[in-house]
Order: sequence, then structure tokens, then C-alpha cells
Amino acid sequence: MNIQVQWDNSEKTIILHTYPSYWEWQDVHAARAQSQLLLDSVCHKVHFIFDMQKSPRIPGNYMLHMTALNDGIHPNVGLLVTVCSNPLVKELFYVFSAKSGGVDFDYRFALTVDEARTILRKWIGRS
Repeated sequence: MNIQVQWDNSEKTIILHTYPSYWEWQDVHAARAQSQLLLDSVCHKVHFIFDMQKSPRIPGNYMLHMTALNDGIHPNVGLLVTVCSNPLVKELFYVFSAKSGGVDFDYRFALTVDEARTILRKWIGRS
């Protein structure tokens, strides 16, 4: 698997996915499966950071794979924050959300992992 998946804090409230420069959809599905195991190990909301700063491209068949990823969201999933500076990533996501009738999770975008952590601290603090 090319995408690194790990707890981002000792409280186990944030999972960090670190994307390499090159990845394929099977890597995303494998990372999701690994995240499901982490989510199953706790009884509280868990938020995500998807660090895509090193990833200059999105593989083909975006809509197909995002539809599959949007199905069956784990009940422990909280806020998802995608870290990227590529405006295409945001636009593809917004198009997917509009065409699919919305997504089953809360999300934000950030430019750095530190900004994502700040967003999550505020989000967690309001709970």
C-alpha cells in the first residue's frame, strides 16, 4: 500500500492518511480498509486528515471510486480534512458532491497539515 495510515494523536481521535506522489485507487481502498480497523478499535468519533500535498494528480474514474468510498461511511467518522493546494482536487470533489446529491460526512479543505489540525481542534472543541 502506498498511502500511509496512522493515528495522528495519542487520544486516537484523528487518523492521518499521507499520500505519496503517485497512487492509484486500489491504494485508497486499501487505506480505507486499514482505517476501518482503526475505527472499529474505538467507541468515539474519529476525524481524518488526508495529506495530499505531494500528490500532483488524481487517477481516472474519480466519480466511480468516490461513489464507492461514500457508501457505508463508518458511524465513528467525524470531520474529514483534505490538505492540498491543487484546485482541481476541490473542484472534482464539489462536482462529485453536486452530482451525487451530497456526501454523508462533514469535510473541509486546508493548505497544510498544521492548518488541518487547527481546524480539527476547533471542531473537536465545539463538541
